[in-house]
Amino acid sequence: MKTDRLGQICVFQAIISLLLTICGSSTVFAQPNGSPSSLLERGQWVLGLEGDGMFKRSMKGGTKVSVYQGGHYRGYGLTDWLSVYGTIAGAYVDVNDSSITKSFGANMLVDAQLKARLWTNRRKDLELDGDLQYIFIGAPHRRKGNQVNWNEWQVGTSVAKAFGRVKPYAGVKVSWFAFDYTVRQSGTQRNGTYKPDGLVSPFIGMDLTVGERKDTVINIEGSFVTGTEITAAVMKRF
Repeated sequence: MKTDRLGQICVFQAIISLLLTICGSSTVFAQPNGSPSSLLERGQWVLGLEGDGMFKRSMKGGTKVSVYQGGHYRGYGLTDWLSVYGTIAGAYVDVNDSSITKSFGANMLVDAQLKARLWTNRRKDLELDGDLQYIFIGAPHRRKGNQVNWNEWQVGTSVAKAFGRVKPYAGVKVSWFAFDYTVRQSGTQRNGTYKPDGLVSPFIGMDLTVGERKDTVINIEGSFVTGTEITAAVMKRF
């Protein structure tokens, strides 16, 4: 068992190192990597509320993209070291390029995530986590106004250390996405694709566990490279 887990850690770290070498150090929009405390025991559930704001993130050609979302997520412990999560949220997307600001109004955000605890040191309250996510942003039906079709894959890893009820963490995430759009103005329609100005984003975060049973967690996470992204969440484990 220990040999298998060590092999998982080595493979995961090798993938991250390769991606960092290829992609450089700039960043794009990505869903939060998520709280280490949200990793669950086998058969355990978590329910949470989450809000996220990404402000003027750089795209190729000097375009700036802002995304604001808020919604509900649930998670389930498949094993003591692997959990699965799903999020449904409302998302607003605004694009500011050299010619015009494009607003894409209210859209649906759907996120599916696998999160794994790759290594722990219980004596020092240290852990290494990894996650894989798929994110979609778009309208659930075709509409007359502007439309966005955002498909993204994200992989990330983080190191966390607990200090009593407080657990700070830091890590890096890598995202691949296609941001296709349709803009309708003055009776004309324009289609196109925005491409990210980089793929890699370091992040930091912190959990605060509250309640007598330590089953409620408040989380905040942020990344600050070519733009600012802040996420806040509260979750309860059952």
